[in-house]
Amino acid sequence: MGGFLKKVGLKKIAIGFFFILITLAFLEVGVRTIAHTAFPLLRTDPEVGSIMVKNYSGYAWDELSHRKNYIRTNSVGYVGEDVTLMKPTSTIRIAMLGDSGIAALQVDYRKNFVHLLEQHLNASSTCGAYPRQYEVMNFGIGSAGTFTEYQTYKKKIAQFKPDLVIVMFDNDYDDNIIKSGYDLEHYSLERKSVGIKSFLLQFTLPKFLYSKLIGNQSFISLLHAVGILEGNNALKESPESPIVAATTTVPTATASSSKYYTYTFDILSKFRTLVEHDGAKFSVVIFPNETLDYTHDGDWKSDPHVAYMNEFLSREKFSTMDPSQALYKVKRTVTGCLSFDCGSHFTEVGHQIFADILYPYVAKELSLGVTCAPR
Repeated sequence: MGGFLKKVGLKKIAIGFFFILITLAFLEVGVRTIAHTAFPLLRTDPEVGSIMVKNYSGYAWDELSHRKNYIRTNSVGYVGEDVTLMKPTSTIRIAMLGDSGIAALQVDYRKNFVHLLEQHLNASSTCGAYPRQYEVMNFGIGSAGTFTEYQTYKKKIAQFKPDLVIVMFDNDYDDNIIKSGYDLEHYSLERKSVGIKSFLLQFTLPKFLYSKLIGNQSFISLLHAVGILEGNNALKESPESPIVAATTTVPTATASSSKYYTYTFDILSKFRTLVEHDGAKFSVVIFPNETLDYTHDGDWKSDPHVAYMNEFLSREKFSTMDPSQALYKVKRTVTGCLSFDCGSHFTEVGHQIFADILYPYVAKELSLGVTCAPR
């Protein structure tokens, strides 16, 4: 009798397990359908985490702008056209790294500020005794933080021998802390390891749920506890996101909040060392949020994320630019927002303005003459 009950019990468990698998399979298909609509180009990459579909040319739907935009990706898996691996002697290369605001799937790829900056530079290429050709490469990818950008430089960019590497810093602290369980220098090897984390990340459903709970510290701590996120307990020790009440002065880092920022600062320091060792210049540009940083004069001073970063960059003598003030001045002459979400995803007008603001800074970094102005 006991054996019969045991068999019946095992049968029920097997049936229940089967239905759970069927349910998860339906959810996986459903999420993939949704994700395909919202993120048609994003793909998993074993070395850096995410890239886009390689060699894509066509229209892609963007959820933020609510329209299809013409996007072209190169053979490396980023927005833009291919460049030769071997750099011609007359060519100056600029590699620009950042998140979805830099990838700019909200506009046609020829209208994003990275492409427009390249046009500005090439329009002035006849300036001086030695004409140059400029290639500005867009390595923006959705949700990328400084940790991911460090990997991107090592695995994707360094081979192209850029002359200038610009990191567009867009409040990367949270994403960097989440990645702190990985070894900064051996990330690609860890991603190839076999385990529950690697298995789960093969499916869209876990990644979808993870993206929705990514800001929940309890959830992240749980992932550490069960071993899905590996490494130290930085997430458990880190404070809640230090968004504080607006103030007109630069906030002073406390002992608790300093851990939250120090990890990102450490990555940037190592990043600069690596790039300069390769013979290139390294620069950090604060990628601004319209609502937080330039709706009103001096807004960025009330944003602790920007204030802490500016203080660090100044103290460590980084080549840097905070375009908030310049954008504020322009915004006063423009009706409406410069970004689709009044945040950090520029409209076509916003991209044009941002390219115009970036040009003189980049020209200075490349030591172009003052008469080399965009036409």
